[in-house]
Amino acid sequence: MYIICFLDDYCVIIKKLLYFIRSFLAIIYSKFFSEKLQLKLYPIKFYIKFRIFLRIRDLYLPVYLLTGREKESKKTLKVLFAGDEFIYLYLIKTIFLDVPKREYLADITIWNFNKKLKNLSCKADLTLLKTDRFFTRKLQKKGFIIIPDWIDSWIDLSVSKEEIFKNTKKSAREEVLKIKKYGYTYAFSSKPKDFEEFYKNFYTPFLQSRHGTLSYPEWWTLNYREMIGMFKGNRAKLLWVKDKNKFVAGVVMFNVKNIAYPIYMGIDITSDYWEKCGSSAIYYFSTLWAKENGFKMVRIGDVRSFFNDGLFQYKRKWGIFLNENYNRYGIIGLKINDYNSAVVFDFLENNPFIFSNKKQLKGFIYLRKNISAIETQNIFNEYYTKGLKTITIVANHSDLKQLFNNFDRWKFYEKISIPLNSTPNCNKTFSGILQIISEKDMPSALISYKKINTSFKIGNLSVTDDLKRFVEEYDLNIQQAEQVVSKGYQNDVEKLIQAFPNFKNIIVKTFLSTFSEPEKEKTKTENITYEMLESVFTGLVEKKFSKEAIPLIIDFFAKHKTNDVDLALLGCNLKSLDEINVEKIIDKIIYENLDFVKKEGMNSFSPLMGLIMKKIRGQFDGKIISKMLEDKIKKTTH
Repeated sequence: MYIICFLDDYCVIIKKLLYFIRSFLAIIYSKFFSEKLQLKLYPIKFYIKFRIFLRIRDLYLPVYLLTGREKESKKTLKVLFAGDEFIYLYLIKTIFLDVPKREYLADITIWNFNKKLKNLSCKADLTLLKTDRFFTRKLQKKGFIIIPDWIDSWIDLSVSKEEIFKNTKKSAREEVLKIKKYGYTYAFSSKPKDFEEFYKNFYTPFLQSRHGTLSYPEWWTLNYREMIGMFKGNRAKLLWVKDKNKFVAGVVMFNVKNIAYPIYMGIDITSDYWEKCGSSAIYYFSTLWAKENGFKMVRIGDVRSFFNDGLFQYKRKWGIFLNENYNRYGIIGLKINDYNSAVVFDFLENNPFIFSNKKQLKGFIYLRKNISAIETQNIFNEYYTKGLKTITIVANHSDLKQLFNNFDRWKFYEKISIPLNSTPNCNKTFSGILQIISEKDMPSALISYKKINTSFKIGNLSVTDDLKRFVEEYDLNIQQAEQVVSKGYQNDVEKLIQAFPNFKNIIVKTFLSTFSEPEKEKTKTENITYEMLESVFTGLVEKKFSKEAIPLIIDFFAKHKTNDVDLALLGCNLKSLDEINVEKIIDKIIYENLDFVKKEGMNSFSPLMGLIMKKIRGQFDGKIISKMLEDKIKKTTH
């Protein structure tokens, strides 16, 4: 204990001393070493910079409480964050809708981080800790999921040129056609003068304009002296992208043995090249040149570990495979603090990620509904990337504590193989934990899955525990319960029934019938949140509208992303009517169809009811209207 306290007290001094030593060595290295010597010493400098300095830096970290709106659900999310400024800027852009409130809480040292974070965890929904990968085992033992900060992306050149571009996505092949359409070409240069122009007019302006605050400082990456040193030592070349006779983009290319490295890309931000092709021409020409010159692989940079990240999706279309860099980059430790928080479910569903375990990269995707074979196939095609050992999909599993306490130690009992290039024959719907593995040399995926729910019997029917609960506790018939569970509605339905028990049947009907109506209008049902539905039934309790208005209000909420009932009533023109006005409307419709009413009697009820509801749907209780119309038809025909 005394040793830890001693280390904590002096850690700030050690950190300041580290920055001084780093600055001092940088001056010595740049001022007194020749360019040739700098080039020879670069591997040593690389190791010192990334494996010693950054490891020492990550021994001592500030802890912040980040409070803001989750990007998709817009619910309040609280994150306990410890790490450097660069990953902070990336995470808030990825997770939050806008810049969250940042509150400093404490400082932690890596050897006693768990105790302090545990005491602070009650303040937040989840914890994100960025540190050096050297501490991976320590974090795993404390229940953290390990997400790589960066992952290397490569293109395999060992196959034919046709096979290389066949492995790319359709969008990448379309980019190649655009490059040819605009007539872009490439050329190489080894002149130091050209490099100086590239660094000053292409690389630096593009880096600052494109990444802004997310740009790494010069000391982190190669600086000008190091880059031009590699250039003069014939270890690097400059690949120019040309628009006729004008240079519009470029990239520094260097190689180690049979691997080509196009790094440090620059673009003329005054030209229209970026709007036309982005970085596509650089990737295309780099790959083409590397293949034609006998290289076996080309490394096209790093990607983040979040599947929905724009850079990951962009590079993925070029047919990359992934490889974790064990020598350089850090890790992000993820830990769930509140297993019952609704926003945690939102965070997991909206941020599928790649995690690392036992030096293997694996994907993790969370869904709050059952998943069909076709949906599983679509997820595989959208996210699976070579280099991933597996993709795990958690479908309709609400016990997060059980899920994360056994993370990546799940047992799978049943297996099924689905094709990737055609519609699956399997009509199976999955719930539980699915593990997808790409079968070697086969255009199919092998799914191993474990159903979470235990089976029960109701009569002669075999049902899950969710079905049993809805049938026995909430008195739903088996058909209704099956639809609720199969569509993944059970959590929200159960919460609403508990909150509004007198409206149980309306709640069930809303999920099973009304939700199909926004879909007909091409409204995205994923925009409908629990808070919206809660507002709808609160308004119903307060008699602001009748149950017939529910589809209209839900449709308005989904389209305008609001849960303001009064705004919806105004927008849908659902002004509440009293009984006197309703009676006048009924009398008018009967008068306009008097001959029909006298001829058909009570058989005219349905047509007339349709005309009335068309005028006043949602503005008055349908049952009362029905009774009033029935009485008036009887009076008219007698």
